[in-house]
Amino acid sequence: MNEVKVSLGERSYPIYVGRGLLGRLPALLAKHGFARRAVIVTDPFLRARFAVPAQRALKSAGWDAALTTLPRGEKAKSLSVVNGLYDFLLRFDAERRTPVIAIGGGTVGDAAGFAAATYFRGVPLVHVPTTLLAQVDSAIGGKTGVNHPLGKNAIGAFHQPAFVLADVDALCTLPKREFLSGMAEVVKYGLVFDRGFARGLVRQ
Repeated sequence: MNEVKVSLGERSYPIYVGRGLLGRLPALLAKHGFARRAVIVTDPFLRARFAVPAQRALKSAGWDAALTTLPRGEKAKSLSVVNGLYDFLLRFDAERRTPVIAIGGGTVGDAAGFAAATYFRGVPLVHVPTTLLAQVDSAIGGKTGVNHPLGKNAIGAFHQPAFVLADVDALCTLPKREFLSGMAEVVKYGLVFDRGFARGLVRQ
C-alpha cells in the first residue's frame, strides 16, 4: 500500500493506493480515530460488489455499519436525494464523529460528500472511489455538490475527506470507455504538471 499526502495544513489527509485495500477499511478507520459506527453510501450497481463486502468487513471488526443506496448517475445529485440521506443518518443516530463512507464514482462522492459537509455542520467523509476518474480527480480536493434545475453543481461546499482509499482492483470492473476517460484525465494532469510523466504514459 502506498500513501500520498495532500498537504492542506490542518485539513491535510492521506490517499491510500494499492490492491485489495477494501478489507483494510476497518483498520484505517480505527487508525484515524473514529468510533465504531459508520454509514456507507453507494449506488445499486456497486452495492453487492463493493459496499456489502465493506459492510461485512466492518461488522466483522465490531463496527455498527449501516448501508444505504443512492440512485445511479446524475439522479443521485439532487436535494431530494440528499434529504433522504439526511433522514437515513438521523434514523441511524449518526453523530459528529460518525464517518460517511462514499463507495462509488463521482456522483456518489459528490452527493454523499455534500450530505457529510452539511449534516450537523460537517461530519467526517471517507472516499472509496471505484472509477479511475474518481480516483484521480473527484475524490480529491474536497469538492462536493448537487445539481439544481437551473444549473449543474450549482449547490455545494468544499469538505475535505478524512482519507481516500483508492483500491486499484476496482478498476478491473470498468468498461474500456470509462477507463479511457479516466486515463485522459491522468494524461491531462501529466501535461500540466509533469511532462516526463505524460510522455511515459504515451510510450506505454
